[in-house]
Amino acid sequence: MSVLNINFQFMKTLLKALLILIISIIVIAIALAAYIMIKNPIGLRDVFLASYINNNQAGSTATSIDNAVASSTYDHPLLNEEQETRAAKAGIDVSKLPTEITPEQQQCVNNRLGEARIMEIIKGAEPSPLEIIKIVPCF
Repeated sequence: MSVLNINFQFMKTLLKALLILIISIIVIAIALAAYIMIKNPIGLRDVFLASYINNNQAGSTATSIDNAVASSTYDHPLLNEEQETRAAKAGIDVSKLPTEITPEQQQCVNNRLGEARIMEIIKGAEPSPLEIIKIVPCF
């Protein structure tokens, strides 16, 4: 009876250790993915998003070709070339973006981010994902 009890205790301890290991690996993977999406080290977020978008649009070849042609020939008045390129990599058709910002939209963005941060973004700073989420309702 004692041998069975020892084997059961050993298996129970081994199972606990295995579950802790698996949960730890999952938590580390989630933390790594969150870090890549938030901090964008060496442009990895852009690579992952472009890959994800390309995989999801594989069924609509005509649409993706039309978007690529539109984004490569359309010069958006509010975006510079780098911004247009990033938008195209992310699968955004820049020809469908608004070409002017109303005073109400400007005021809404100023209220949400502050004028100092808006000036930084205008000068070339990249908005964080959280800032983008904050201003989406303005448009």
